[in-house]
Amino acid sequence: MMYHSRLTATLGLFLTVCFFCVVTPSGGWAEEKQKQTIEQAFRAFSKGISSNDKEERLKAIKAFVADKKDVEVLFPKHVEIVWKHFGEHRKQAIEMCDEIAKSETRLGEIKEVFPMDMRGKDGRDSYKRVLAMIPKDVPVFVVGIKYEKGGAQSSAIVFVNDKWVVMWGLQTMPDFIEKNK
Repeated sequence: MMYHSRLTATLGLFLTVCFFCVVTPSGGWAEEKQKQTIEQAFRAFSKGISSNDKEERLKAIKAFVADKKDVEVLFPKHVEIVWKHFGEHRKQAIEMCDEIAKSETRLGEIKEVFPMDMRGKDGRDSYKRVLAMIPKDVPVFVVGIKYEKGGAQSSAIVFVNDKWVVMWGLQTMPDFIEKNK
């Protein structure tokens, strides 16, 4: 129960500070067939999750939250262990779609998006171990967001399988793997 409560609290906090994804042409969201920038992807997700149509909101969530195929690329040696963590987060996000939509719209319009490269000059010590585990060519960002009524910061956003996805708790995976072997 402690994990579920913590997950719910973490998800709630996450939902108020991080909404970001890429929507690909195959998902029917992107108008261009090129990779979207972080800002374009963020705005596309925000638009989808803010829709009055629940199906559109669910599409946005499903495109945004990492799936098992993403975990397979990032952690090929530890897929099942890592999927325990991210699979539960994905399930919770889908179940909480309406709450996420309310959180996304409560701060008003997006004014600016500030990507911070965890592999570059903006990198944080908390990401060093996980960055050594995942493929070197996978971009990992944290995003600052300035809204009409405040600001927020995201969890890890990675570009994998030709899309941007959120992976909250990514930096904790080395310890999670060790504890769950």
